[in-house]
Amino acid sequence: AALLESRQERMAEENREAQTALRKHIAELEVEVAKATSERWARELDSAFEPKVPALAGPKPQVDDDDSDSTEEETSSGSDEYSQDFNDSDPDLPARIVSMLDVSRPAWEAS
Repeated sequence: AALLESRQERMAEENREAQTALRKHIAELEVEVAKATSERWARELDSAFEPKVPALAGPKPQVDDDDSDSTEEETSSGSDEYSQDFNDSDPDLPARIVSMLDVSRPAWEAS
């Protein structure tokens, strides 16, 4: 009977140790998941605020000095395309912006 009781106590102790180790491992995994999730959310947030219009994104870093002329030409053509859509010297620009923001008269209803 004493041997059976000793064995049960030892098994109960091993069970408690296993539960403690499992809880510790779960806590470590939760920390790892939380860190990975926050890093992913930070990347998604950063990408959400990156400018989508090439002219607003700024100059791209030049990797090779030999291609500097072609890079400047590509950048200027992209900014020219953007400036054709939104020309600051356009006298009608403020009215166009206001009409875009006018919720009482949606653009699809404008004639």
